[in-house]
Amino acid sequence: MIKSGRYTIYNNKEYKLIGDREGNTLLLTKDKNQTDDSFEDTYNSGVYTKQINKTDLDEIYDIMTKAKYHGGIAQIIGEEGNKYFLATTDAKVAKNLNFEMTRPGEYGSWINKDEIEVFEEKKMLTNNKKKSKELER
Repeated sequence: MIKSGRYTIYNNKEYKLIGDREGNTLLLTKDKNQTDDSFEDTYNSGVYTKQINKTDLDEIYDIMTKAKYHGGIAQIIGEEGNKYFLATTDAKVAKNLNFEMTRPGEYGSWINKDEIEVFEEKKMLTNNKKKSKELER
């Protein structure tokens, strides 16, 4: 599964974290097993959301799915059958990986899944667990 964006842990489950036009914070999932009666499928699309307070979250982080390919690293931005679409804005990396320009300053190519090593890059934005433990003392 390709992940890209902001995520959080809520009730020991990982959810995508988004904001709406009104400035509300929402949990988002396509997995009905991760929902309860407080989640809504507003547009009957199989995407479930729940409005929450950010203060209820222990961790907020960004995830980007990447791939190691022929000594270079690129972001995975698409998947079709047995291939991933790898992309980069680094012209030097693109040249070394033989990527084509997809638009000015962006390069990419469809690569067989068995030719790459997939990993997730996770950047912590908050970690309130320490804060919560300090308040318990």
